[in-house]
Order: sequence, then C-alpha cells, then structure tokens
Amino acid sequence: MIAQETARIMVEQGIEKYHTAKNKAAENLNFHNLGCLPRNSEIEEKLKEYYRLFDGQSHQDKMLKLRKIALSVMDLFCSFQSFLVGPVANGTAAAPLINIHLSAENIEDVMQHLDEQSIAYKHYTRQLKTGHQTTKDFKGLTFIYKNTDIEVTVFTHKEIKQTPLSRINNKPMKRIKAKALKELLVISGPSF
Repeated sequence: MIAQETARIMVEQGIEKYHTAKNKAAENLNFHNLGCLPRNSEIEEKLKEYYRLFDGQSHQDKMLKLRKIALSVMDLFCSFQSFLVGPVANGTAAAPLINIHLSAENIEDVMQHLDEQSIAYKHYTRQLKTGHQTTKDFKGLTFIYKNTDIEVTVFTHKEIKQTPLSRINNKPMKRIKAKALKELLVISGPSF
C-alpha cells in the first residue's frame, strides 16, 4: 500500500525523491510509526503500473518526446561516448529532465563544446555509487535544450566503462546508447 501511495504522490505531486515521497505516503496512510518502508525498486514497479493504468497514452507520448530530445542531445555530443540514464531511460519520468552520462578526459572539453553551440550551462557535482559500499563525486553540467532540463554527468574514458549502481535497486544503472535509443524510437513509433 505504501509503495502504491508513494507512486501516486510522485506522479501527482511531482516529487522526485523516493525518500521524501515514501515518508509522505506513510504519513498519509498513518503508517509513519511502523518504520517499514518499501524498497525503491518496489516503488519503481508501482510507478510503471500507475502510468500504465492512469496515464497510459499521455505518459507514452511524453516518454517518446523526451527520448527524441535525449537522442538529439546525444547527437549533439556525438564526439563523446554518451548514454541515456535515469527516469527517461527507465520509462518512469514524471518531470521533463533528461540525464546523460558521457565520456571526456576533462569537463572543460564538454564546456568548450557547449560554448561552441552557444548553450549556457551551470556546474553540478553528483555523488554516484560505484560499488556496494563506495560512492564517488562526478562533475556535470546542466542546461536547457528544447525547453527541457538536461543533466550531463562527465566520466573519464576509464570511468565510463564501469556502470554506476542505481539507488533504486543497487544494480548497474540502465544505460542506453544512441544506436539502441534510435532502435527503441523506431519500434515505439508515433503511438509508442
């Protein structure tokens, strides 16, 4: 019940943080004192179920649009090895935010590329799990592209070979290369 309520809250209230939504769901259901909250992987399954049941075609259309924009961003960074990750890759995106991992020996190369495209950006640092007990800070850039927030996390050529672990299920993140994304978009077609 808490997982289902968490998914509803995340979609309807636009809350992206699993922990925040879980606590709110537990409070709504008067289970906040039980201390037993669902795993993020259970919530992700309920998110997919919620979209399928209550937001079907609308969500599919939104995912198709976001994935097309993601492919366009990946084409923009064609000289860098890039992967689509996060909610758009998983099909659970509620907000217009696209996460990309890309490879460059230093972030300045990516900054120069964006400067050449006249795209304004801001810096951020993201902590990602690189092992079951280890995390590492990665630098990234955020910018607006086709009215969509884009986050590009930069890995060295060596680091990009090891897929970070998902905070949702503690397994390697789902990463989609541009070629696979193109194939997915062809299969999805206009009706997704």
